[in-house]
Amino acid sequence: MKTTVSIKILAILAASCAQAFALTYFAGKRNPETQEEKNMKYSTCHWGSSGDFETPPLPSKPGVNDTLATRWGWGYKLDIDANIQVGQISNGDGSTITAKGKTIKVKRGLNMGVPGGGSSTVAFEDCNLEFGGNLSISYWDGHRSIGNASLTLKNTKFDMAGTLGCIIPVHPLVNSNTRGGFNFVLEGKTVATFGEGTVIDTIFSEKPEQWAFKIQMVEEDGHIPALKFTGGEVNFTGCDLDVRISPKAKKGVYTLIEFANKKSQLGKLTRFTVNGNPCSMGQTVNVGALKATITEGKIGRNSKSDKNVILTIK
Repeated sequence: MKTTVSIKILAILAASCAQAFALTYFAGKRNPETQEEKNMKYSTCHWGSSGDFETPPLPSKPGVNDTLATRWGWGYKLDIDANIQVGQISNGDGSTITAKGKTIKVKRGLNMGVPGGGSSTVAFEDCNLEFGGNLSISYWDGHRSIGNASLTLKNTKFDMAGTLGCIIPVHPLVNSNTRGGFNFVLEGKTVATFGEGTVIDTIFSEKPEQWAFKIQMVEEDGHIPALKFTGGEVNFTGCDLDVRISPKAKKGVYTLIEFANKKSQLGKLTRFTVNGNPCSMGQTVNVGALKATITEGKIGRNSKSDKNVILTIK
C-alpha cells in the first residue's frame, strides 16, 4: 500500500516538475545584424528563449510541455515540417505558422492575437490536429489600430478539447475606418470539433463597423466542412457567417454547425452571407444549376439542439 502511494506521489511530483521547467521556444534568430531568420522550418531553424532579443540557441526543440512560439513583428514565417508533440502553440502578432500533411499534438491550446495592423496567419492543410486546451484569440491593449488574424483549416481534422475564446481588451482610443478582427476559415473536408462552448467578446456586436469575428465555411470539390461543439454553451451573436458554395457542390443535406447544448445558437449575426451576398435563414440561393438553402433545426431523432445550422442543396 505504501509503495503504491509513493509511486503516485512521485508521479505527481514528476508532472509538477515538468510543468515548472517548461520553456517557451521562439523560432528563428532575432538580431537583424546577425542574419535574422524570417522564413523558417521547424526542423532546421534556430530556437531561442526570448521574443525580443537574440539568445544563445536552446539545446533542443520544444518538448511535450513547452510552448512553440513565433515572435511578434512582421514577416516571421514558420513551417512545421515534421510531426510534433508540444505543450502549446503561440503565434505572434504579424507572424505566420503553416503545416501541411502533419500530425500535431498539443497538450494545452493554440494562442493567437489580432495584430494592430497587417495580418497574422495560422494555416493547416491535410493535417491531424489534437489540442488539450482552448483556442484563445486576444488583442494587445497597447494597440491603437486593428489588423486581421486568421485560422485556416483545409481538409483537416481539428480537435480542441476546450473552448473557442476571443477577448478584446481594446483601448478606447482605437478607431478604425475599416473592419478588422478574426477570421476562422474551414475548407473542404475539414471537421473542427470543440469540447466546450464559446466565450466571445461583446465588442463584435457593440462596434460591428470596426470589429469582425467571421466564420467562413468553404465547399471545395464537392466537400462541405463541418464545425461541431460537443459541450458547453455556444453563442455567435455579433459575429459574421459566410458560406461559400460552388456549382461543383453535390446535392444533399449537410450539417454546417452542430450543437450539443440546447441553449446553443448562432444568435443575432452581424452579417450572414452566401458567396459574399447578403442572405437570411431559409432563403434559397441559386448556385449555377443548384439551389442552396441554409436553415436552423434538429439533426436526427436524438438531436440535442433545434438550432443546428443545416445546408440543403438540391
